[in-house]
Amino acid sequence: MKQTKKNGLYRQPSPKRIRQKRRIAVPSYTAAAFRHQLAITGRGPEDFLFTTKSRKPLSVSNYERLLRTFIDDNQAALRAAEIDTDDFSTHLFRRTTATLVEAAAGISLASRLLGHADEQVTRRSYVVTAVQVDPITASILDEALEGLL
Repeated sequence: MKQTKKNGLYRQPSPKRIRQKRRIAVPSYTAAAFRHQLAITGRGPEDFLFTTKSRKPLSVSNYERLLRTFIDDNQAALRAAEIDTDDFSTHLFRRTTATLVEAAAGISLASRLLGHADEQVTRRSYVVTAVQVDPITASILDEALEGLL
């Protein structure tokens, strides 16, 4: 999606660079939610998924406003679940996704998922480094040094 003063909010026919054009598989629960949303609204597969009541695309600022409203309306429940609502933003979803993918499959895949040409951008701005190194490292070292010590 792209927004300009001249054209308003519209679907950009292609990304900035042709190599950024890609299809992204989504988790099954996300696909189910997308299919449900399309079914209850009577929209087709090429229609916008997130829209205003008049079926115009939902701008980032409107989405952020909805997120803030959700947080304000559910503050007590979120705090009870020990969720720090001060850090909530649309960027948080991207950071969380990048961190989970990087932990499971490496920085290269996380970077490709986000559409970054440089893995360092992903590492610097999106991936949250774990405080504790995976405890399996102790087992690896025990096995590698067994009998030497």
